[in-house]
Amino acid sequence: MTNVNRREFLTAAGSGLLAFSDSNTHSPAACSARLLPAGPPLSVSDRKQLFIDNLFIAASEHVSLTMNPAQKMGIVLESSEPWERGTGGFFRVIEDGGKAKMYYGAFTEAGHSLCYAESTDGLRWTKPALGLVSVNGNKNNNIIYADNAIDATIMVDPRDVPERRYKIFRSNLSNNPEHSGLSSTLGS
Repeated sequence: MTNVNRREFLTAAGSGLLAFSDSNTHSPAACSARLLPAGPPLSVSDRKQLFIDNLFIAASEHVSLTMNPAQKMGIVLESSEPWERGTGGFFRVIEDGGKAKMYYGAFTEAGHSLCYAESTDGLRWTKPALGLVSVNGNKNNNIIYADNAIDATIMVDPRDVPERRYKIFRSNLSNNPEHSGLSSTLGS
C-alpha cells in the first residue's frame, strides 16, 4: 500500500482521480493504494468526461467499465424539406452551448451537401434556415456547404477565437493529385 499524506489524498479526491472498488472499505488508507502515480494533476478542463478506458483509473479491484446497451429510438431525422432528396450519412453530433448540433451529409437540389440540424433533447431535431447556400434562388435552408461535401464533418476548436471555432473537414476528389486530399474550411 502506498503512503499518501492528507493533502495528496484530498488533492486526488477533489480532482476525481480516485478509483474505488466495490468493497465496503472506502477509507483514505484503502483508497490511497489506488491513486494515480505521482505527478501533476491531469487537466480535464471543466467539460464532462466519458470513461471509456482506464485513462483516469490507476488501479481497481472488482470493478469493470461497461457500456449501457443501445436503445433503438427510431428515425430522428428525415428528409422533409423541399430541397432535400435524401440523407447521405456521415452524421456528427456535437454538444455546444447546451444544444446538440448535428452535421450530416445529404443529397439536395444543390448537390451533395453538408447540412445542419439542432436539438435540445437529441430526439426532436429542427433544421434552421442558415441563409448560406442558394437552392433555386432561395437561401431559406439548412445547407452549410454544397460542393460535393456529403462526406464533410465539423470540428469545434474551443481554443480558437469565436469566429474560427468551427472547422469543416472534407475530401477533395480530383484526377489531379495536387488538388486531391483532405481540406479544411474555417467558419463561425
